[in-house]
Amino acid sequence: MAIHKLFVKGMSHPGDCEKIGHALRQVFGIQEVTINYHDAEVTVSYDERAASLHDFQQAIDDCGFQATAE
Repeated sequence: MAIHKLFVKGMSHPGDCEKIGHALRQVFGIQEVTINYHDAEVTVSYDERAASLHDFQQAIDDCGFQATAE
């Protein structure tokens, strides 16, 4: 299992967390998603054999936000 932190640009209200969380949970291989709205951080735990960091960045970008890895 791998754990990565992403910074999300464009989160402007708490409802964005639900949108991002839902999108990330749809990515195959995801184990856990933790979102810190105040710091604009998303932490993902996942099976690195089934998903990659790029998959999570793409899911966030597809929601209209910009994700960058720490």
